[in-house]
Amino acid sequence: MMNIEMLQHGTNLTPFYGNDALINAYNAAQDEDIITLSPGIFNACNINKGITVRGAGMMTDTATGVTRTLISGDFVIEIFDSTKSVAFEGLYFNGTVFMDTTWNPQFSKCYINGLADVTYSNSRIYNCNIVHCIIPAIDADKFQNAHFYNSVVCDPNYYTTFTDGECVFDHCIIKANCNNYWGSSAISRIYSTNSILVPRDTSSTMSTQPDNTTLHHQYCIGITHHEGQFFHPVDYAEGNHLYNFSEFNQVFVGFDFDVTIFADYHLLPGVVATYPGSDGTQIGIYGGSMPFDPRILNPNIGHITVGGQTNDQGQLPVTIEVVNE
Repeated sequence: MMNIEMLQHGTNLTPFYGNDALINAYNAAQDEDIITLSPGIFNACNINKGITVRGAGMMTDTATGVTRTLISGDFVIEIFDSTKSVAFEGLYFNGTVFMDTTWNPQFSKCYINGLADVTYSNSRIYNCNIVHCIIPAIDADKFQNAHFYNSVVCDPNYYTTFTDGECVFDHCIIKANCNNYWGSSAISRIYSTNSILVPRDTSSTMSTQPDNTTLHHQYCIGITHHEGQFFHPVDYAEGNHLYNFSEFNQVFVGFDFDVTIFADYHLLPGVVATYPGSDGTQIGIYGGSMPFDPRILNPNIGHITVGGQTNDQGQLPVTIEVVNE
């Protein structure tokens, strides 16, 4: 299959081909342009323009024949102008997405292998929205006003905590360390509702009581492998701060790093009925007004057929299928 990209500037469409199609299209793009990528593998490039990049999806589904759009390699996003924004949808990033000072980044229906800020003391990430994403590794201590919706987010960085109150999660699965190197609880510095909280360290039997309060986590379920290890608030109040489940493996299947075999994060029916979220739907990524769905709803590039020979004008015929699930 040929990799192809369409650069949309106003009503004008310009095609680019090959593994460097994203790089070439980006070099030609202007602020507010849209880059649409076919399924396939594309080399990454640094981004400092206010553009939108769309792919065919973050998952490969052999049953339906849908192939993911993979962005290969690490890259850096820098958007210094607060009036601009950059958006990504339906993409699988196999490297780390670094962000220096960046305004208004948006990620939707993306698998992001690593999401981090470059280690400059004055770097900040402002007004970030993440929807229907899977992020195995995130370093979010310099996020300011970040919102996560119906996403799976892990924080394996032992030395880093989220900035207090700057990361807000709704209907998410959050896997975080109980205590970091400095003795501060990472999970106590974020705010979450209707979410499932899971400890990063599943082997330790050490009993800890992070400073979780009903102000920080409301209508959440804490899953532990060892009783008392995680999410056991002193000021627990039944009704808005849900139970700490111990050895409740049926609730949480486990994070699967192979995106082609995505784990089932549905809660058991009995748990859903007994412990509904604040909106009456189930806690976790399948609840709320926009349950997790990795499929792309916008039109995207599907199959591409290239003719075997040139026509009378010396042109090679290319047929591009546009699909909309």
